[in-house]
Amino acid sequence: MIKNKSFILTLGLVFLISLSLLAKEKGRYEKFLDEVNFIITDAEKAEFKKLKKDKEKEFFIKLFWAKRDPTPLTEKNEFKEEFYQRLAYVNKAFIYGYNRGIATDMGKVWLSFGQPARVFRQDARAVIWAYPSQPWMDIPKDTFSFVFTAVTSKSVNREGEEGRTRDIVFSMDRDGYVLNVQKTDSRSISAFYAYPKVIILHPDLKELPEYKKVISFSPGSFEGKLIEQVKSAQEDIVQIPFEKKALFTKARNNSSYLTFLVKIDPGKKIKTVKKKAVFFGRIESDSYSYDFRTEKALMEENDYLISPVGLPVMPGSYRLFLGFSTLDGKTYSMKVDQIEVPDF
Repeated sequence: MIKNKSFILTLGLVFLISLSLLAKEKGRYEKFLDEVNFIITDAEKAEFKKLKKDKEKEFFIKLFWAKRDPTPLTEKNEFKEEFYQRLAYVNKAFIYGYNRGIATDMGKVWLSFGQPARVFRQDARAVIWAYPSQPWMDIPKDTFSFVFTAVTSKSVNREGEEGRTRDIVFSMDRDGYVLNVQKTDSRSISAFYAYPKVIILHPDLKELPEYKKVISFSPGSFEGKLIEQVKSAQEDIVQIPFEKKALFTKARNNSSYLTFLVKIDPGKKIKTVKKKAVFFGRIESDSYSYDFRTEKALMEENDYLISPVGLPVMPGSYRLFLGFSTLDGKTYSMKVDQIEVPDF
């Protein structure tokens, strides 16, 4: 009898743990929808709610972030990291009455554009957030701004009756600040509404990208030393002369693909270079750095050796360090250049 009771209690405990795990799992997916509520499209939300299996939901979430990844061929998703950093901040910083985080107007703007470059107080009731302009926003000015008006649950109207201030806003917070559409530039409002759409960089992506192994040259590595030497000396290292021609194509995920056609002039050192070479370097901007290294076969053309070298990049302006060496690393060259990657 005691054994039976023990067995029943064990089954009951297992059942309760299973229910707890199921509730926790369900809560995780609901939490995801709450977190991305401001940036998820209506079509995406409807699609996610139709999914029944956890495997399908997991794939949806991974693809959701991959579509918004500025560097889809690397495992790191800079947009996702920045999004959750901003989300954590707004959930702590903006709590007005019953509303908090991205349920507030300030929270939505901060989540979209980050920390304002400057904050002004127009008067006792108005705050202005100013940002540097961004190319996709189609705003000719160097800056754009949002005007927030202070509101409280109770205020006195012109007739002296107790009521609530009725500014035209996106949403009315119970207390705190609301975005004033009348005083905010219409182009800033348009950019605000456009944000959830413009961050979808790869709308046609159906499968998860195959991530390439990320290489990072340490300062003490052979490649790292050459890059630092070129940076410090501000001049190329040329043991064997070479030229490069940049070719840009549109990749299937709507990003850009950069291919260099490298033309090496080995001269009398053609036997040193032989049939293969190691190509390496770094492409970097103020906010992005990507190291690459690949071994490529060389094709002979007249007195030159030619090889294509390709890598995925996003549109923008970059500083390029491109070098090559013999397989034994004893002979090498490196050049630095500025390149502009077009936006297809």
